[in-house]
Amino acid sequence: MVDFPYKVRVPQRPPQLVARQRLRQQLATIRHKSLLTITAPAGYGKTSLLIDFAHDAPPLPVCWYTLDRFDADPWAFVGYVAAAVQQRFPQAMAQTQQLLGGSGAISLDVVVAALTRDIYTLGEEFALIIDDWHLVDANNDISAAVAHLLTRCPNCHIILASRSYPSLPDLMLLLARQLLLVVDDEGLRFTPPEALAVLRATYDASVPLDRAEALVEQTRGWITGVLLCVQASGPTPPAL
Repeated sequence: MVDFPYKVRVPQRPPQLVARQRLRQQLATIRHKSLLTITAPAGYGKTSLLIDFAHDAPPLPVCWYTLDRFDADPWAFVGYVAAAVQQRFPQAMAQTQQLLGGSGAISLDVVVAALTRDIYTLGEEFALIIDDWHLVDANNDISAAVAHLLTRCPNCHIILASRSYPSLPDLMLLLARQLLLVVDDEGLRFTPPEALAVLRATYDASVPLDRAEALVEQTRGWITGVLLCVQASGPTPPAL
């Protein structure tokens, strides 16, 4: 049982969210990777991309965990990871939940080992999305727990969305084995057609492509910057 169950539910897909097919295709390769990192500053559409991926026939079942600053406690983190998996697979995580709910003194290593066993014995592949990883990246115990899953649970394919590049151990080893896929701010920059689709969905207006091209060039594809530029010119400019 966790205090905030909404954190382990896939967020609803906003009706105006625009699909980005080229990035969807990259995310679909997660079944062949152990880890996929999506790294960029705020406002590049990391969470929106993952919401779209989770709702649109992903190649694997999806478990979701939205972090906040209070999750920098490794005990809270492990509990929420277990709850995220259990949200998708209700019969799973029995040993982990028993340990977390017990009254006896146990070590974090024991709970992480139980978490790993429960996930490994699940016997089904799935994607575990952890959003806002940068909020806990500095915690060595949390990084070690995730590294433990990466090396011992081949059925658990982890996607980390973060404002900074994760400092997990053994990333270079995963990269050398072609088990790591990195999507950074360069890959997340919106193309003119993608920005055009967002502008039309947001403002429900006819937007010329050359206007979208100019905004993308001005902001270097930062979609929040594109929207801020439009808002600065008025709430619903007729031709943007």
